[in-house]
Amino acid sequence: VHFTRASGEVVNCEVIDLSLSGVSVATEIRPPIGELVLIGQMAGRIARHHETGIGIEFMSQDRAVTEPARPKLFVAH
Repeated sequence: VHFTRASGEVVNCEVIDLSLSGVSVATEIRPPIGELVLIGQMAGRIARHHETGIGIEFMSQDRAVTEPARPKLFVAH
């Protein structure tokens, strides 16, 4: 799989664990905690770094409305 950073950079990764609230992936790239990303069609934010990669917390529409404005993601097609 891959995730797309706010800069448009596409990062390949491997799913370690998946839940309704987020995903843990193995990757050498470790964006800063709080950075917004797209993984598949889901918006998320980097929630943590771990030994083999990162944890991405999925963002719900309700949460996106209540959280402070952050930079928007631009995805090149």
